[in-house]
Amino acid sequence: MDAIDGYSVDGFSHRVETRRGRPNVLYDTPFGAPGNLTTKLDVGPPVWLETTERPWAPLPIHRAYDLPDSIPVMSLEENVAEKIARLNRVTPARDVYDLVWIATTSPHSQFNRALVRRLAILKCWVDTHGLHAPHAEWAGPPGAAVFDPDRWLRMRAAREFDDESIGVLATPAPDLNTLATDLCAQFAFLRELDEDDREALSAGGGRRDIPIRHIQSLDGGTLDGVQLW
Repeated sequence: MDAIDGYSVDGFSHRVETRRGRPNVLYDTPFGAPGNLTTKLDVGPPVWLETTERPWAPLPIHRAYDLPDSIPVMSLEENVAEKIARLNRVTPARDVYDLVWIATTSPHSQFNRALVRRLAILKCWVDTHGLHAPHAEWAGPPGAAVFDPDRWLRMRAAREFDDESIGVLATPAPDLNTLATDLCAQFAFLRELDEDDREALSAGGGRRDIPIRHIQSLDGGTLDGVQLW
């Protein structure tokens, strides 16, 4: 945030103000105030898996800037697992739509399902019990619960969706009941627990060593050797 607050380029200046506990970027321009235009900053703890390089979706505006060919982004498997963990608490239509789209759209549909399942179990555990490192903290969000495949894969009625702005993502907007059916069909693999999944799933708050060991031993993980508690 310090790098953004007070930053100016080509007459455009930026400042950071905290509103409701969250930092927002406000702008001043040579053409006057931009009205209510703001950018919210979400600063989270580090990712668990190595990031992947993704190219830009090309837009004409990119020709006006000296941009790198690609940017580092969260791995697809970790992104899917975080959406699964969020759906363990609430039912945003956008996450259901994203998961169904990923699972049915090549080449994204070739994601590592075993890794996603393990990550989802561990992320739900962290949501429930929290996790700490010397310079980071994963705080549990409201409504967090231990992952239960049967509960997660239940049929969700359209009335359960707490964000029906799905029309912003897809036109025409999909039927929410159909979307819920597709979600259950595409993510049935969440029930296929192996021995390590069951061990991680059985760990409560008093056996933090078990999920921490699994987090630190993830293939392509970034937290191996990092002190966690």
